[in-house]
Order: sequence, then C-alpha cells, then structure tokens
Amino acid sequence: MGLKFLRDGVDSGNLVSMFDVAGQPGNWNFFGNDFANHIPQPPASGPLLAVGAKFATYTSFIQYVGLSDMAMYSETGASNPQPVFPWSLRFAPSNDVKNLFPNE
Repeated sequence: MGLKFLRDGVDSGNLVSMFDVAGQPGNWNFFGNDFANHIPQPPASGPLLAVGAKFATYTSFIQYVGLSDMAMYSETGASNPQPVFPWSLRFAPSNDVKNLFPNE
C-alpha cells in the first residue's frame, strides 16, 4: 500500500507498507493481514533475493521505510526543525473488513 501526502511548495510525504516482500501467498484477501512500513523478514529466495541484494547496495536496512521525511514539513510546506515521528506504522484492518472477503 502506498500513501502520498501532498504539501505546498515541497515534495510530497510518501510511505509504502506491505505484509511481506513475497506478498500474501495463499491468501487473496487484500485485507487478510496487517501492513507495516517495517517488514519482518528479508527476501529469502529466488528473484526476490536478487532484488534484495540490489537494494542492499544502497542501504543495509532494506526491510524498513523511514518516516522522518514526512515530518520534516507541514502540509503548508513550513519546515519543522525538530520533527517528531513514529519509528514504525502498522495498518491493521478491522475484523469487520477482514471478514468481508474470502482468502481463496
């Protein structure tokens, strides 16, 4: 899932979150699992391992999407010299939504 927060005069604040880099194997319900900006496991096999190795040429923290940039500016574009932001976010669908769709 991707979120984009538009701000005046500066780049938008963006984040991506997912359940796992391999998706949700065996579960076709988009709302079947929590999404987070920190995923628990690094890529383990196949093409995902190659993608993980490429990402690792830039950062050792390939399982994490930081949130500090989102706190650097307000929606009006005003700079925040001492931003306060969470370490991670977890998006958990309610059981009412989770149970609306089959897993198959």
